[in-house]
Amino acid sequence: ELLEVNPLALLDDNSIVAADAKCVLDEDAAYRHAAREHRFDGTPFEVAARELGTIGIELDGNIAAIMNGAGMTMATLDQIIALGGKVGALVELHGAMAHGPERIAEIIRLVGKQQPAVILLNVYFQFRPLDTIAKGLLFARDRGWLPQGCRIIVRFRGEMEEEARTILAGVDCTLTGIFEEACALAVDFARVAPPPLRTAIA
Repeated sequence: ELLEVNPLALLDDNSIVAADAKCVLDEDAAYRHAAREHRFDGTPFEVAARELGTIGIELDGNIAAIMNGAGMTMATLDQIIALGGKVGALVELHGAMAHGPERIAEIIRLVGKQQPAVILLNVYFQFRPLDTIAKGLLFARDRGWLPQGCRIIVRFRGEMEEEARTILAGVDCTLTGIFEEACALAVDFARVAPPPLRTAIA
């Protein structure tokens, strides 16, 4: 992410030496540097999310929110809080879409282990097909990875949106294309649900 050489010294023999440097490694590339000591001090949920190639944050609410991009993640979190809701498991998809529907299903399974009352998928993609999200949800449902009694809300806009909606026609979920409505539904559904029962991440 950053390589800053300062100062750079020109010696009498015309050789150049980096007298000091600062290097900040992109943690997503840590696996490329096996000799570097690497430790991520997160909760088991956050560690598991990182192993799936996503960014996960564990909070204390009963809404699990899965978004794409830092902006969408912050906007969703802010909106849910503004409406009086509380997020328990928050995941920013990061590069997970590139790994296909199975990876999306694994992420849904991960947040499902937190026993949320609601899982909100709130994504907007211009350059990646939304059917990956839809197929991932279908994959998770068919393998019994959705927590019992959990309400699923899907708000997406973007590439292959109609195809994704067709895929989800047979899935028990609430579909919307409106950001505010999705957040409001998540908060409303969560209000009438019991508090989450935390389980260990396997």
